[in-house]
Order: sequence, then structure tokens, then C-alpha cells
Amino acid sequence: MAVIFELEHFDYYSYGRKVLIQTDRKPLIGLSKKAYDTVTPRLQKVLLKLNRYDTKLEYIPGKYLITVDALSRAPLAYNKFEINLEDENKS
Repeated sequence: MAVIFELEHFDYYSYGRKVLIQTDRKPLIGLSKKAYDTVTPRLQKVLLKLNRYDTKLEYIPGKYLITVDALSRAPLAYNKFEINLEDENKS
């Protein structure tokens, strides 16, 4: 789950602070409100990791998450697939 990965990756900034997580995944909101004994062991592990942080999950439809959408479509500064045709003709 990306939320857990990011919280752990930025642990220095997120641990001990209130963190607002805006997501377009509605099932994630419902999952965070469930009791531990009603979910599978795998999801219990996820909930325990999530409860380490002071988080508030907020649902926002994907079309309104403009910044995230723009960053996911940002072009690379260079084209790693660019082929130099002169080098191919030499071989």
C-alpha cells in the first residue's frame, strides 16, 4: 500500500505529527474504521502500521486531485529511450 510506504519513508517528518492523507480510494477509508478482529491477518498488519501515525484519511475523487495527477504526468528532463542513429550506422 502506497500510503504505508510513504509514511514509513518520510518517518522523520510524519511520526508524531498530524498527517492528512487525501486519497481517491474509498475502500481505504472504510478499512481504517474497521475493528481488527473483523479483517484478515494481512489487513490487520496494514492497520497496525497505519495506527503508528496520527493520520486522518480524507476521500477526494480523482478528478479533483490535480497536483497528484499533474506530477504523475510530468515529463522526464531527458529521454532515456532516445537512440543516436549515428552510433547505430557505425556498427
